[in-house]
Amino acid sequence: MKYSISLCLSVILIIFLWSCNTGNTNKGVSISTEDTTMITKDTIKEIQQPIAHDEGGIHYKTYNNNTYNYSVDYPQDILFPQGESGSGDGQIFKSKDETCTLWVYRDFRDNMSEAGYTIETAYKQDTEKDNADHPKREITYKHADSNSYVISGLDGNKIFYQKTIMKDKQLVTFLLEYKKKDKAQYQAITEHISRSFR
Repeated sequence: MKYSISLCLSVILIIFLWSCNTGNTNKGVSISTEDTTMITKDTIKEIQQPIAHDEGGIHYKTYNNNTYNYSVDYPQDILFPQGESGSGDGQIFKSKDETCTLWVYRDFRDNMSEAGYTIETAYKQDTEKDNADHPKREITYKHADSNSYVISGLDGNKIFYQKTIMKDKQLVTFLLEYKKKDKAQYQAITEHISRSFR
């Protein structure tokens, strides 16, 4: 009797130890549900951080607008973010001496106009001679394609460069203005910003 009880206990102990061992075949590799959640949050947080990169000795960061799903690079040591607008439609970046300004924003003209508003309509408005919004503008360059356009020139004593795109059926614009004397400094920056705008 004693022998059969101890045999039974031995078998139970062996089964218990075996089941514990097979449940832990990936010992040292397994990640608990809590760890997985933490990794996922960190990954998301990392993606949402501005991405820094260099080009031509200039350090750029990426501004991501999550409300309207667009992004643009800005030179982080030259133009400084002034804080996203209360409505979340965009942001202004300024140089320390405030002689250069970059506006990036969701352009709501398509919402305030009749149905069927297109990128061509916006381009026509921005390039017309007597533009009420920009009466001092002198356009020296303009180019349009199927979903974006660029116009640049002079606005008073400043050079301006504007790019407008149609993204997810919504107009999005960036406008950069700087003093004429700073053209050499901002030419490469303007090109980089324009390429990154999407």
